[in-house]
Amino acid sequence: MLEPTRQDQPPESGPCFHGSYPRAVDGKGRFNLPFRFRRSGSAAGDERYVACEGPDGLLTLFPYGEWLRTFERLRQGPGSPERRAQLRRLSHASRVLEPDEQGRVTIPQEFLAPAEIQGRVLVVGMGHYMELWDPERFARTQEAAPAPDPGFTEGFYA
Repeated sequence: MLEPTRQDQPPESGPCFHGSYPRAVDGKGRFNLPFRFRRSGSAAGDERYVACEGPDGLLTLFPYGEWLRTFERLRQGPGSPERRAQLRRLSHASRVLEPDEQGRVTIPQEFLAPAEIQGRVLVVGMGHYMELWDPERFARTQEAAPAPDPGFTEGFYA
């Protein structure tokens, strides 16, 4: 018999972040994580996240355990100078974050500026991680995005 699962977490998998949530960012780079995203994928009492440089000039936010699994997966395979350079870049451009009592995380300014985030952030769920967007940049990107690929859409609903 299948055990019931939380609505936002499929059985036998890690977190499943979906939806988008606008948030205010204060002068110290703090914002409240969406309640639905908090503690997803974190052990009880161990709510930590890793912020890192993501694709397309974005910031990404991973639950700490997901970050470790992803980093370890990337470490697999034969070592090479190129692999080490990529891992070094990824590690260098990352920070462990712990929410405060109000559920706020503080993103370092050196991470916010390149992602053009100031004053507002849009937190977008991307399955096992979150993307952090400047809301206006996100809107421009969505307007310029091509129409959904029918094959992708059909595959999602298959």
